[in-house]
Amino acid sequence: MLNEYSRIIQERADHVFEVMAKRVSSEDMPRIRAAFELAREAHAPQRRKTGEPYIFHPIAVANIAAEELMLGANPVIACFLHDVVEDTPYTIDDIRDRFGDDVVSVDYKADETLYPLTLRVRAVDRSHLFVDLVDCITNTFHLSMESFNTKTDRNIVVCKIRFGVHSYAELKTIINHISAIDGVDEVRRLDEDDELFDF
Repeated sequence: MLNEYSRIIQERADHVFEVMAKRVSSEDMPRIRAAFELAREAHAPQRRKTGEPYIFHPIAVANIAAEELMLGANPVIACFLHDVVEDTPYTIDDIRDRFGDDVVSVDYKADETLYPLTLRVRAVDRSHLFVDLVDCITNTFHLSMESFNTKTDRNIVVCKIRFGVHSYAELKTIINHISAIDGVDEVRRLDEDDELFDF
């Protein structure tokens, strides 16, 4: 079983490396790999409630940051390391010394870093729909919108909303809130090169 876990761990980490190698510099890749190796070593004695190696969790978080949120090197490094200080003998200074202040600020400092994204919302056009969408983002989550564009065809409206989030968890919560708004039947995140980016 240990050999099987080792294979799965390496495969999942390699997937993160492959995704990141397409868009970060050759100087950043060794840092990303080093963060994974440190996390794997630090969490080696730990197990999840399922009995699986704890490192499964940091890899999964790093994969979300790399593949779904398309974040840069430092946030992905921070994802690999996000439980190291809390759950192992390593300190924040250890992380800072190895990976720099930028990585520490991404994960350990209570900063206001916002990661830009665009959501596409498809809904039945109705009174107060736009108000509900804006209220969800600006009042419920206290985020500022960069842009809010709409296109209506018959009684279906498609909204393209650009704003920033602090984390993937916050994004998922926002998507869940918007999905629950009356009349909304689709919410999805768009990439810049998405064929639906311009509606």
